Amino acid sequence: MATVLEDEAIPEMKIPLTFKWSGREYKVDLLGSDRVYDLKTSLMSLTKVPPERQKILGLVKGKLPPDQERIADLRIAGKSFTLIGTPEGDEIKDPSKLEFLPDVVNDLDVDFTDNLAAAAVYINDQRNIRKVKEATEKLQINIIHPLRDGKRLLVLDIDYTILDTKPLTSGSLPPDEFLDKTCMFTIFTERNGQPYTHQVKALQIIWNHFPQFSAENTIHVDDLSRNFALNPNEGLKIHAFKNAHTEQAQADRELAKIARYMVHIAGVEDFRTLRHKSWKHELRRLPQS
Repeated sequence: MATVLEDEAIPEMKIPLTFKWSGREYKVDLLGSDRVYDLKTSLMSLTKVPPERQKILGLVKGKLPPDQERIADLRIAGKSFTLIGTPEGDEIKDPSKLEFLPDVVNDLDVDFTDNLAAAAVYINDQRNIRKVKEATEKLQINIIHPLRDGKRLLVLDIDYTILDTKPLTSGSLPPDEFLDKTCMFTIFTERNGQPYTHQVKALQIIWNHFPQFSAENTIHVDDLSRNFALNPNEGLKIHAFKNAHTEQAQADRELAKIARYMVHIAGVEDFRTLRHKSWKHELRRLPQS
């Protein structure tokens, strides 16, 4: 499998574009591995016109291709176009909403552990590699407690995994204490043979900051399998903890089960030999304590 450093050496085609909006001319530079989604994101950053309000005229013949279409395939280098759309106000927004994804309302999930060949395509996608690099460079980590030598890395999702934060904080947590959603970026995969757009949590971003960690000694616990798209072997899906006030939620013991599993695998030298998808089956084989 190709590594990040190997793929960074592949040159990317630069695609300069010019557009007019509200009587002014703007320039935007894209790369061949970018998608139509990235074009819309760039337009929003320059004009504050959100994608759902953008009407792009003169860039391609007919209707603009879907978000997952690669910019290189459109053959639009050097083109000029017109953008029509009303910008949003200047009010402060949750940074996670700048990705304007349907994650909040779309609970459709996808498991990449059953198709590692497809996952390898996403891992080695030139755009995804670049996004990991960009996220690595932007990320600033506040280390609350010094890391202990020789310990493994446990990456824990917060909302719907550790607790239901919605009633407490409306989903917002202090970014200086956690790796928040600004570390995530959008990728384009498939679900049931259809194009699927979603965000991802790339462990490589953490590994780039802390090279003592890797697939050999990292496990990522989350309630959404799609967050494992770039690290399918390191992901462990947990049952979502929602509606904390209900009787069903009060009876939830998923974290206790996870703790038992962690103790069970603590002596495994290389986590790459494990199949976390079967973690509950493995627990059932253990003697009751």
